[in-house]
Amino acid sequence: IGAQVMLIKNLVQGKLVNGSIGQVVAFKSIREAHGQHTEIAEVDKSKDPRAAKDKDTESAEQKAKRSSNNVWPVVRFLNGHELLLPPAEFEIMNVHGEMEARRDQV
Repeated sequence: IGAQVMLIKNLVQGKLVNGSIGQVVAFKSIREAHGQHTEIAEVDKSKDPRAAKDKDTESAEQKAKRSSNNVWPVVRFLNGHELLLPPAEFEIMNVHGEMEARRDQV
């Protein structure tokens, strides 16, 4: 708690973008965040052509992350916005559009 952090992906909320700075104020599970009405961050996939296909489908791994008791940082940004930040998925695609590498990062 108290660590300064910086976003490395744009969020759906639109006001928090790559480079936005905040401070960790707590750690909560997804379940706790829902129960306490803490907003949960989502990555902005509006520029991702694959997002249209995957918009309404959630992988088993994503469902497991959301239902687990793992705790993730709650960050208060300089604009006062406070969000729970679960891991975001990063993928590297080849010229054929096939995934070559993938990682999750908080």
